[in-house]
Amino acid sequence: MSAFTRKWLIGLLALLLTAGLSSWWIAGRAGEIAARAKPGDCFAPAPDLGLTPEQTAQIAVLEKAYRTRIEELCAKHCAARTRIAQFLAEPQPPKTPLLAAAEEAGEAYRDLEAATLRHVLEVGDLLAPEQKARYYAAMSARLGVQCPRSGAMAPPSRTP
Repeated sequence: MSAFTRKWLIGLLALLLTAGLSSWWIAGRAGEIAARAKPGDCFAPAPDLGLTPEQTAQIAVLEKAYRTRIEELCAKHCAARTRIAQFLAEPQPPKTPLLAAAEEAGEAYRDLEAATLRHVLEVGDLLAPEQKARYYAAMSARLGVQCPRSGAMAPPSRTP
């Protein structure tokens, strides 16, 4: 075997070993990454706030009630949106029921926004001043990225 072939084989083996170790490392942390990426957890306080066991227990109670409420509101919102889609699929959509379904979807969404803000404020009430300031700053950043442009319903197009 020539020296050139040996170098290529050693380089290939090193590349495969690096890829294998990287995959193993990522797979070992997949659960951790997925737990952080849950959309429903975006309003839970970050672990770096230094919560006391009592705060953690109280927040867990609030979180359970909040999740129950948002599940109800999301189901109501989705049911109304489904009715809207069904009405619009008809050749002559009935205006009154269509607008009633739109009103119901809007009410559910409004109630969902209010429930979310109440939850954030209730969690904030359980925190010490420094924790509260950091929590509200995190919530501000999380809520702000959802609407990148004032009045926009869709993210702006990215043109270089």
